[in-house]
Amino acid sequence: MDITIPRDHLADALQVCTRIIASKASRLSGGVLLQTNEYDEIEIIATDLQTVFSTRLQSVVRKPGSVVLSAKWLQDVVKVLSNSEVDITERSGEDAVALRSGSSRYILRTIPLDIFPQVTTEIENSVCSVVLEKDDFERAVGQVAVAAGTDEARPLFTGCLIDAGKDRLKFVATDSYRLAERRLEAKVTGEDVKVVIGARILEEVSRLKFESRGKVTLNLGKDSASFEIGQHRLKTRYIEGTFPDYERLIPQENPNKCEAPRHAFMESVKRVSVLARDLTPVKISLSEQEVVVEVKDTEIGEATDVVEGAIYRGEDLEIAFNPKYLMDGVGGCEGERVVIEMKDSLSAVLVRGEGDDRYRHLIMPIRL
Repeated sequence: MDITIPRDHLADALQVCTRIIASKASRLSGGVLLQTNEYDEIEIIATDLQTVFSTRLQSVVRKPGSVVLSAKWLQDVVKVLSNSEVDITERSGEDAVALRSGSSRYILRTIPLDIFPQVTTEIENSVCSVVLEKDDFERAVGQVAVAAGTDEARPLFTGCLIDAGKDRLKFVATDSYRLAERRLEAKVTGEDVKVVIGARILEEVSRLKFESRGKVTLNLGKDSASFEIGQHRLKTRYIEGTFPDYERLIPQENPNKCEAPRHAFMESVKRVSVLARDLTPVKISLSEQEVVVEVKDTEIGEATDVVEGAIYRGEDLEIAFNPKYLMDGVGGCEGERVVIEMKDSLSAVLVRGEGDDRYRHLIMPIRL
């Protein structure tokens, strides 16, 4: 192999590779495969055996070939280079490659090709296909993935439910303390499908960079999903299990309702949260006269702020939340105003944008 690759494009690809394999960086899964194809491109492939990522980079191919290198060390080298291009040349008989960029020279040992798993990003039996605008996909993932859990002992809660039906798609995530749902209009062909995909993987797909605005094509198979976006391909296995019946958790009638400018509400919570430690809740006092957010810490002090422009209808209430959960829910809403609907100080609270039912966020209050 003897090739030249744009440094920035290679660095972007390696960032994705190292994040995907970070949790299982053994000699088996810590490598990244670089191989030439017939289009004068380099295909870069990384896998942790559950997820496979592949991308193609335009390059100058002087001699075709394939090598496996440590993703970590290759990334560490590439990100410190100052030149715009990187030459990678296989050193005959040495199980190594030479990297040249500007005045910098490196030698990296290769990993035997037969150690790298035989993987593909193709779905053999796709039962459903969905095409989305890239911006819509990014927004939906950003709104929902924040509600997914991080406890690997409860794998279903680390994923997002993908519910694909006729001309619509739903993303849902919950960590059992909060729940987020986003509905999209989408071009869906094939069967109705409900699957659970890791929230971390969806976030990786949403942040992939490519030159055109383009679309995201999602193919759902029997046990895996694949994503196509620009020159990138990613396939991941589903999280097994039955996602909770979340619809029954969403309250249908809440007699108490707060409407407020979304930005003003978030700024008030942010200001008082300066004094909130990890487990310190934000208390909201609601009356028809005003809406006040407050933090009290016996060791640090206290802070209060009035939400300008807020309107409250209902019985006077004091209710408390994890401030991050509250900010995530309100921040996910679109439009100028946010609506927060409550039954009482202990029941689940529904957060949504005014006049917008495409996004719903459910948060459990903290007992005062």
